[in-house]
Amino acid sequence: VMDVGIRREIRAIAADARSSATELLSRGLEVLRTAAGAGHDTLAEAATELVRAQPAMAGLRTAGAIALGARDAAAAIEEFAARVERAPAQIARHAVNLVALRRTSGPLHLVTCSKSRPVEETIRLAAREHELLVSCAESRPAKEGRELARALAEAHIPVDLYTDAGISAVVAGADAVVV
Repeated sequence: VMDVGIRREIRAIAADARSSATELLSRGLEVLRTAAGAGHDTLAEAATELVRAQPAMAGLRTAGAIALGARDAAAAIEEFAARVERAPAQIARHAVNLVALRRTSGPLHLVTCSKSRPVEETIRLAAREHELLVSCAESRPAKEGRELARALAEAHIPVDLYTDAGISAVVAGADAVVV
């Protein structure tokens, strides 16, 4: 039987519509770590409840399946967590190489509507390697695009913020859309 703390965190994950998938997955992995320490039945219940909490998140489903399928659930969770931690930087390296192929002249122009760690790391890496302009949709209803635009501006990366409807005005002229 799951303890109150695990249930509380799963409810918080279910209610969270602002955090990125990577952030939610990291929190879910922490829940699985705690549950694994309480035994297989608690781990199985926690894994099932995490999937119910965020059914569209494949990462939570994968994490639960890996933990439940392993002889040593704690070690499997740690190995998966390490892969998750490395993934955004790996994605960014590949993505920057791909988006740079489309560059014609002037700054590399990227459009995004996504506040995710891989997207942000891709943009930050692109800014280190290229002259860059980012057009960012505000991403209603949670407006996470505003948070991304603020973070990029604080990092001195040129960014223009658009309404969700307005972003369509710049997509055709962009080198890439990064989501």
